[in-house]
Amino acid sequence: MEATSKKLMTDKLEFVFVEVEKFDKGEDELEADLDKWLYLLKNMSNLLERPERLRDRIFTKLFDVAELAQLDDKDRTNYIKSMNTERDTYNQIEYARESGREEGRAEGRKEGHKKGKEEGLKEGQSKIAMNLIRLGTPCEIITQATGLSAEEVSKLMEELSNA
Repeated sequence: MEATSKKLMTDKLEFVFVEVEKFDKGEDELEADLDKWLYLLKNMSNLLERPERLRDRIFTKLFDVAELAQLDDKDRTNYIKSMNTERDTYNQIEYARESGREEGRAEGRKEGHKKGKEEGLKEGQSKIAMNLIRLGTPCEIITQATGLSAEEVSKLMEELSNA
């Protein structure tokens, strides 16, 4: 609120002041997340291990950071190196997976294209053979002209005669 006119400036902003020292709930009395946060703020320096009531996922990062802050310089440096190595390894594996997927897709497209060409050629040969059969061309000439086997030409002749 504005200091002189006491007029509300915005309803979007709210300040809450908490006197952490006056918070007196014990670990077994913690119910709401606010209680847990206040307990943590008041007792963090005295905690030797993570209390059972504070094993919620929301507090995991806080305890991880607190553990890191307690390490001496040498251990912290080793920890950071270890984390960087772990991240690098993870990223390398993910990159390899993605590259493998891309290679597989490219190979699949190439194979599909080849198969499609073969099927298209076969279909074209069959159409030409059917036209030659309709014209009464002998089987030998049809096999020479289309590259189809005598059996394939015979099957096409049967299909035309049954149609």
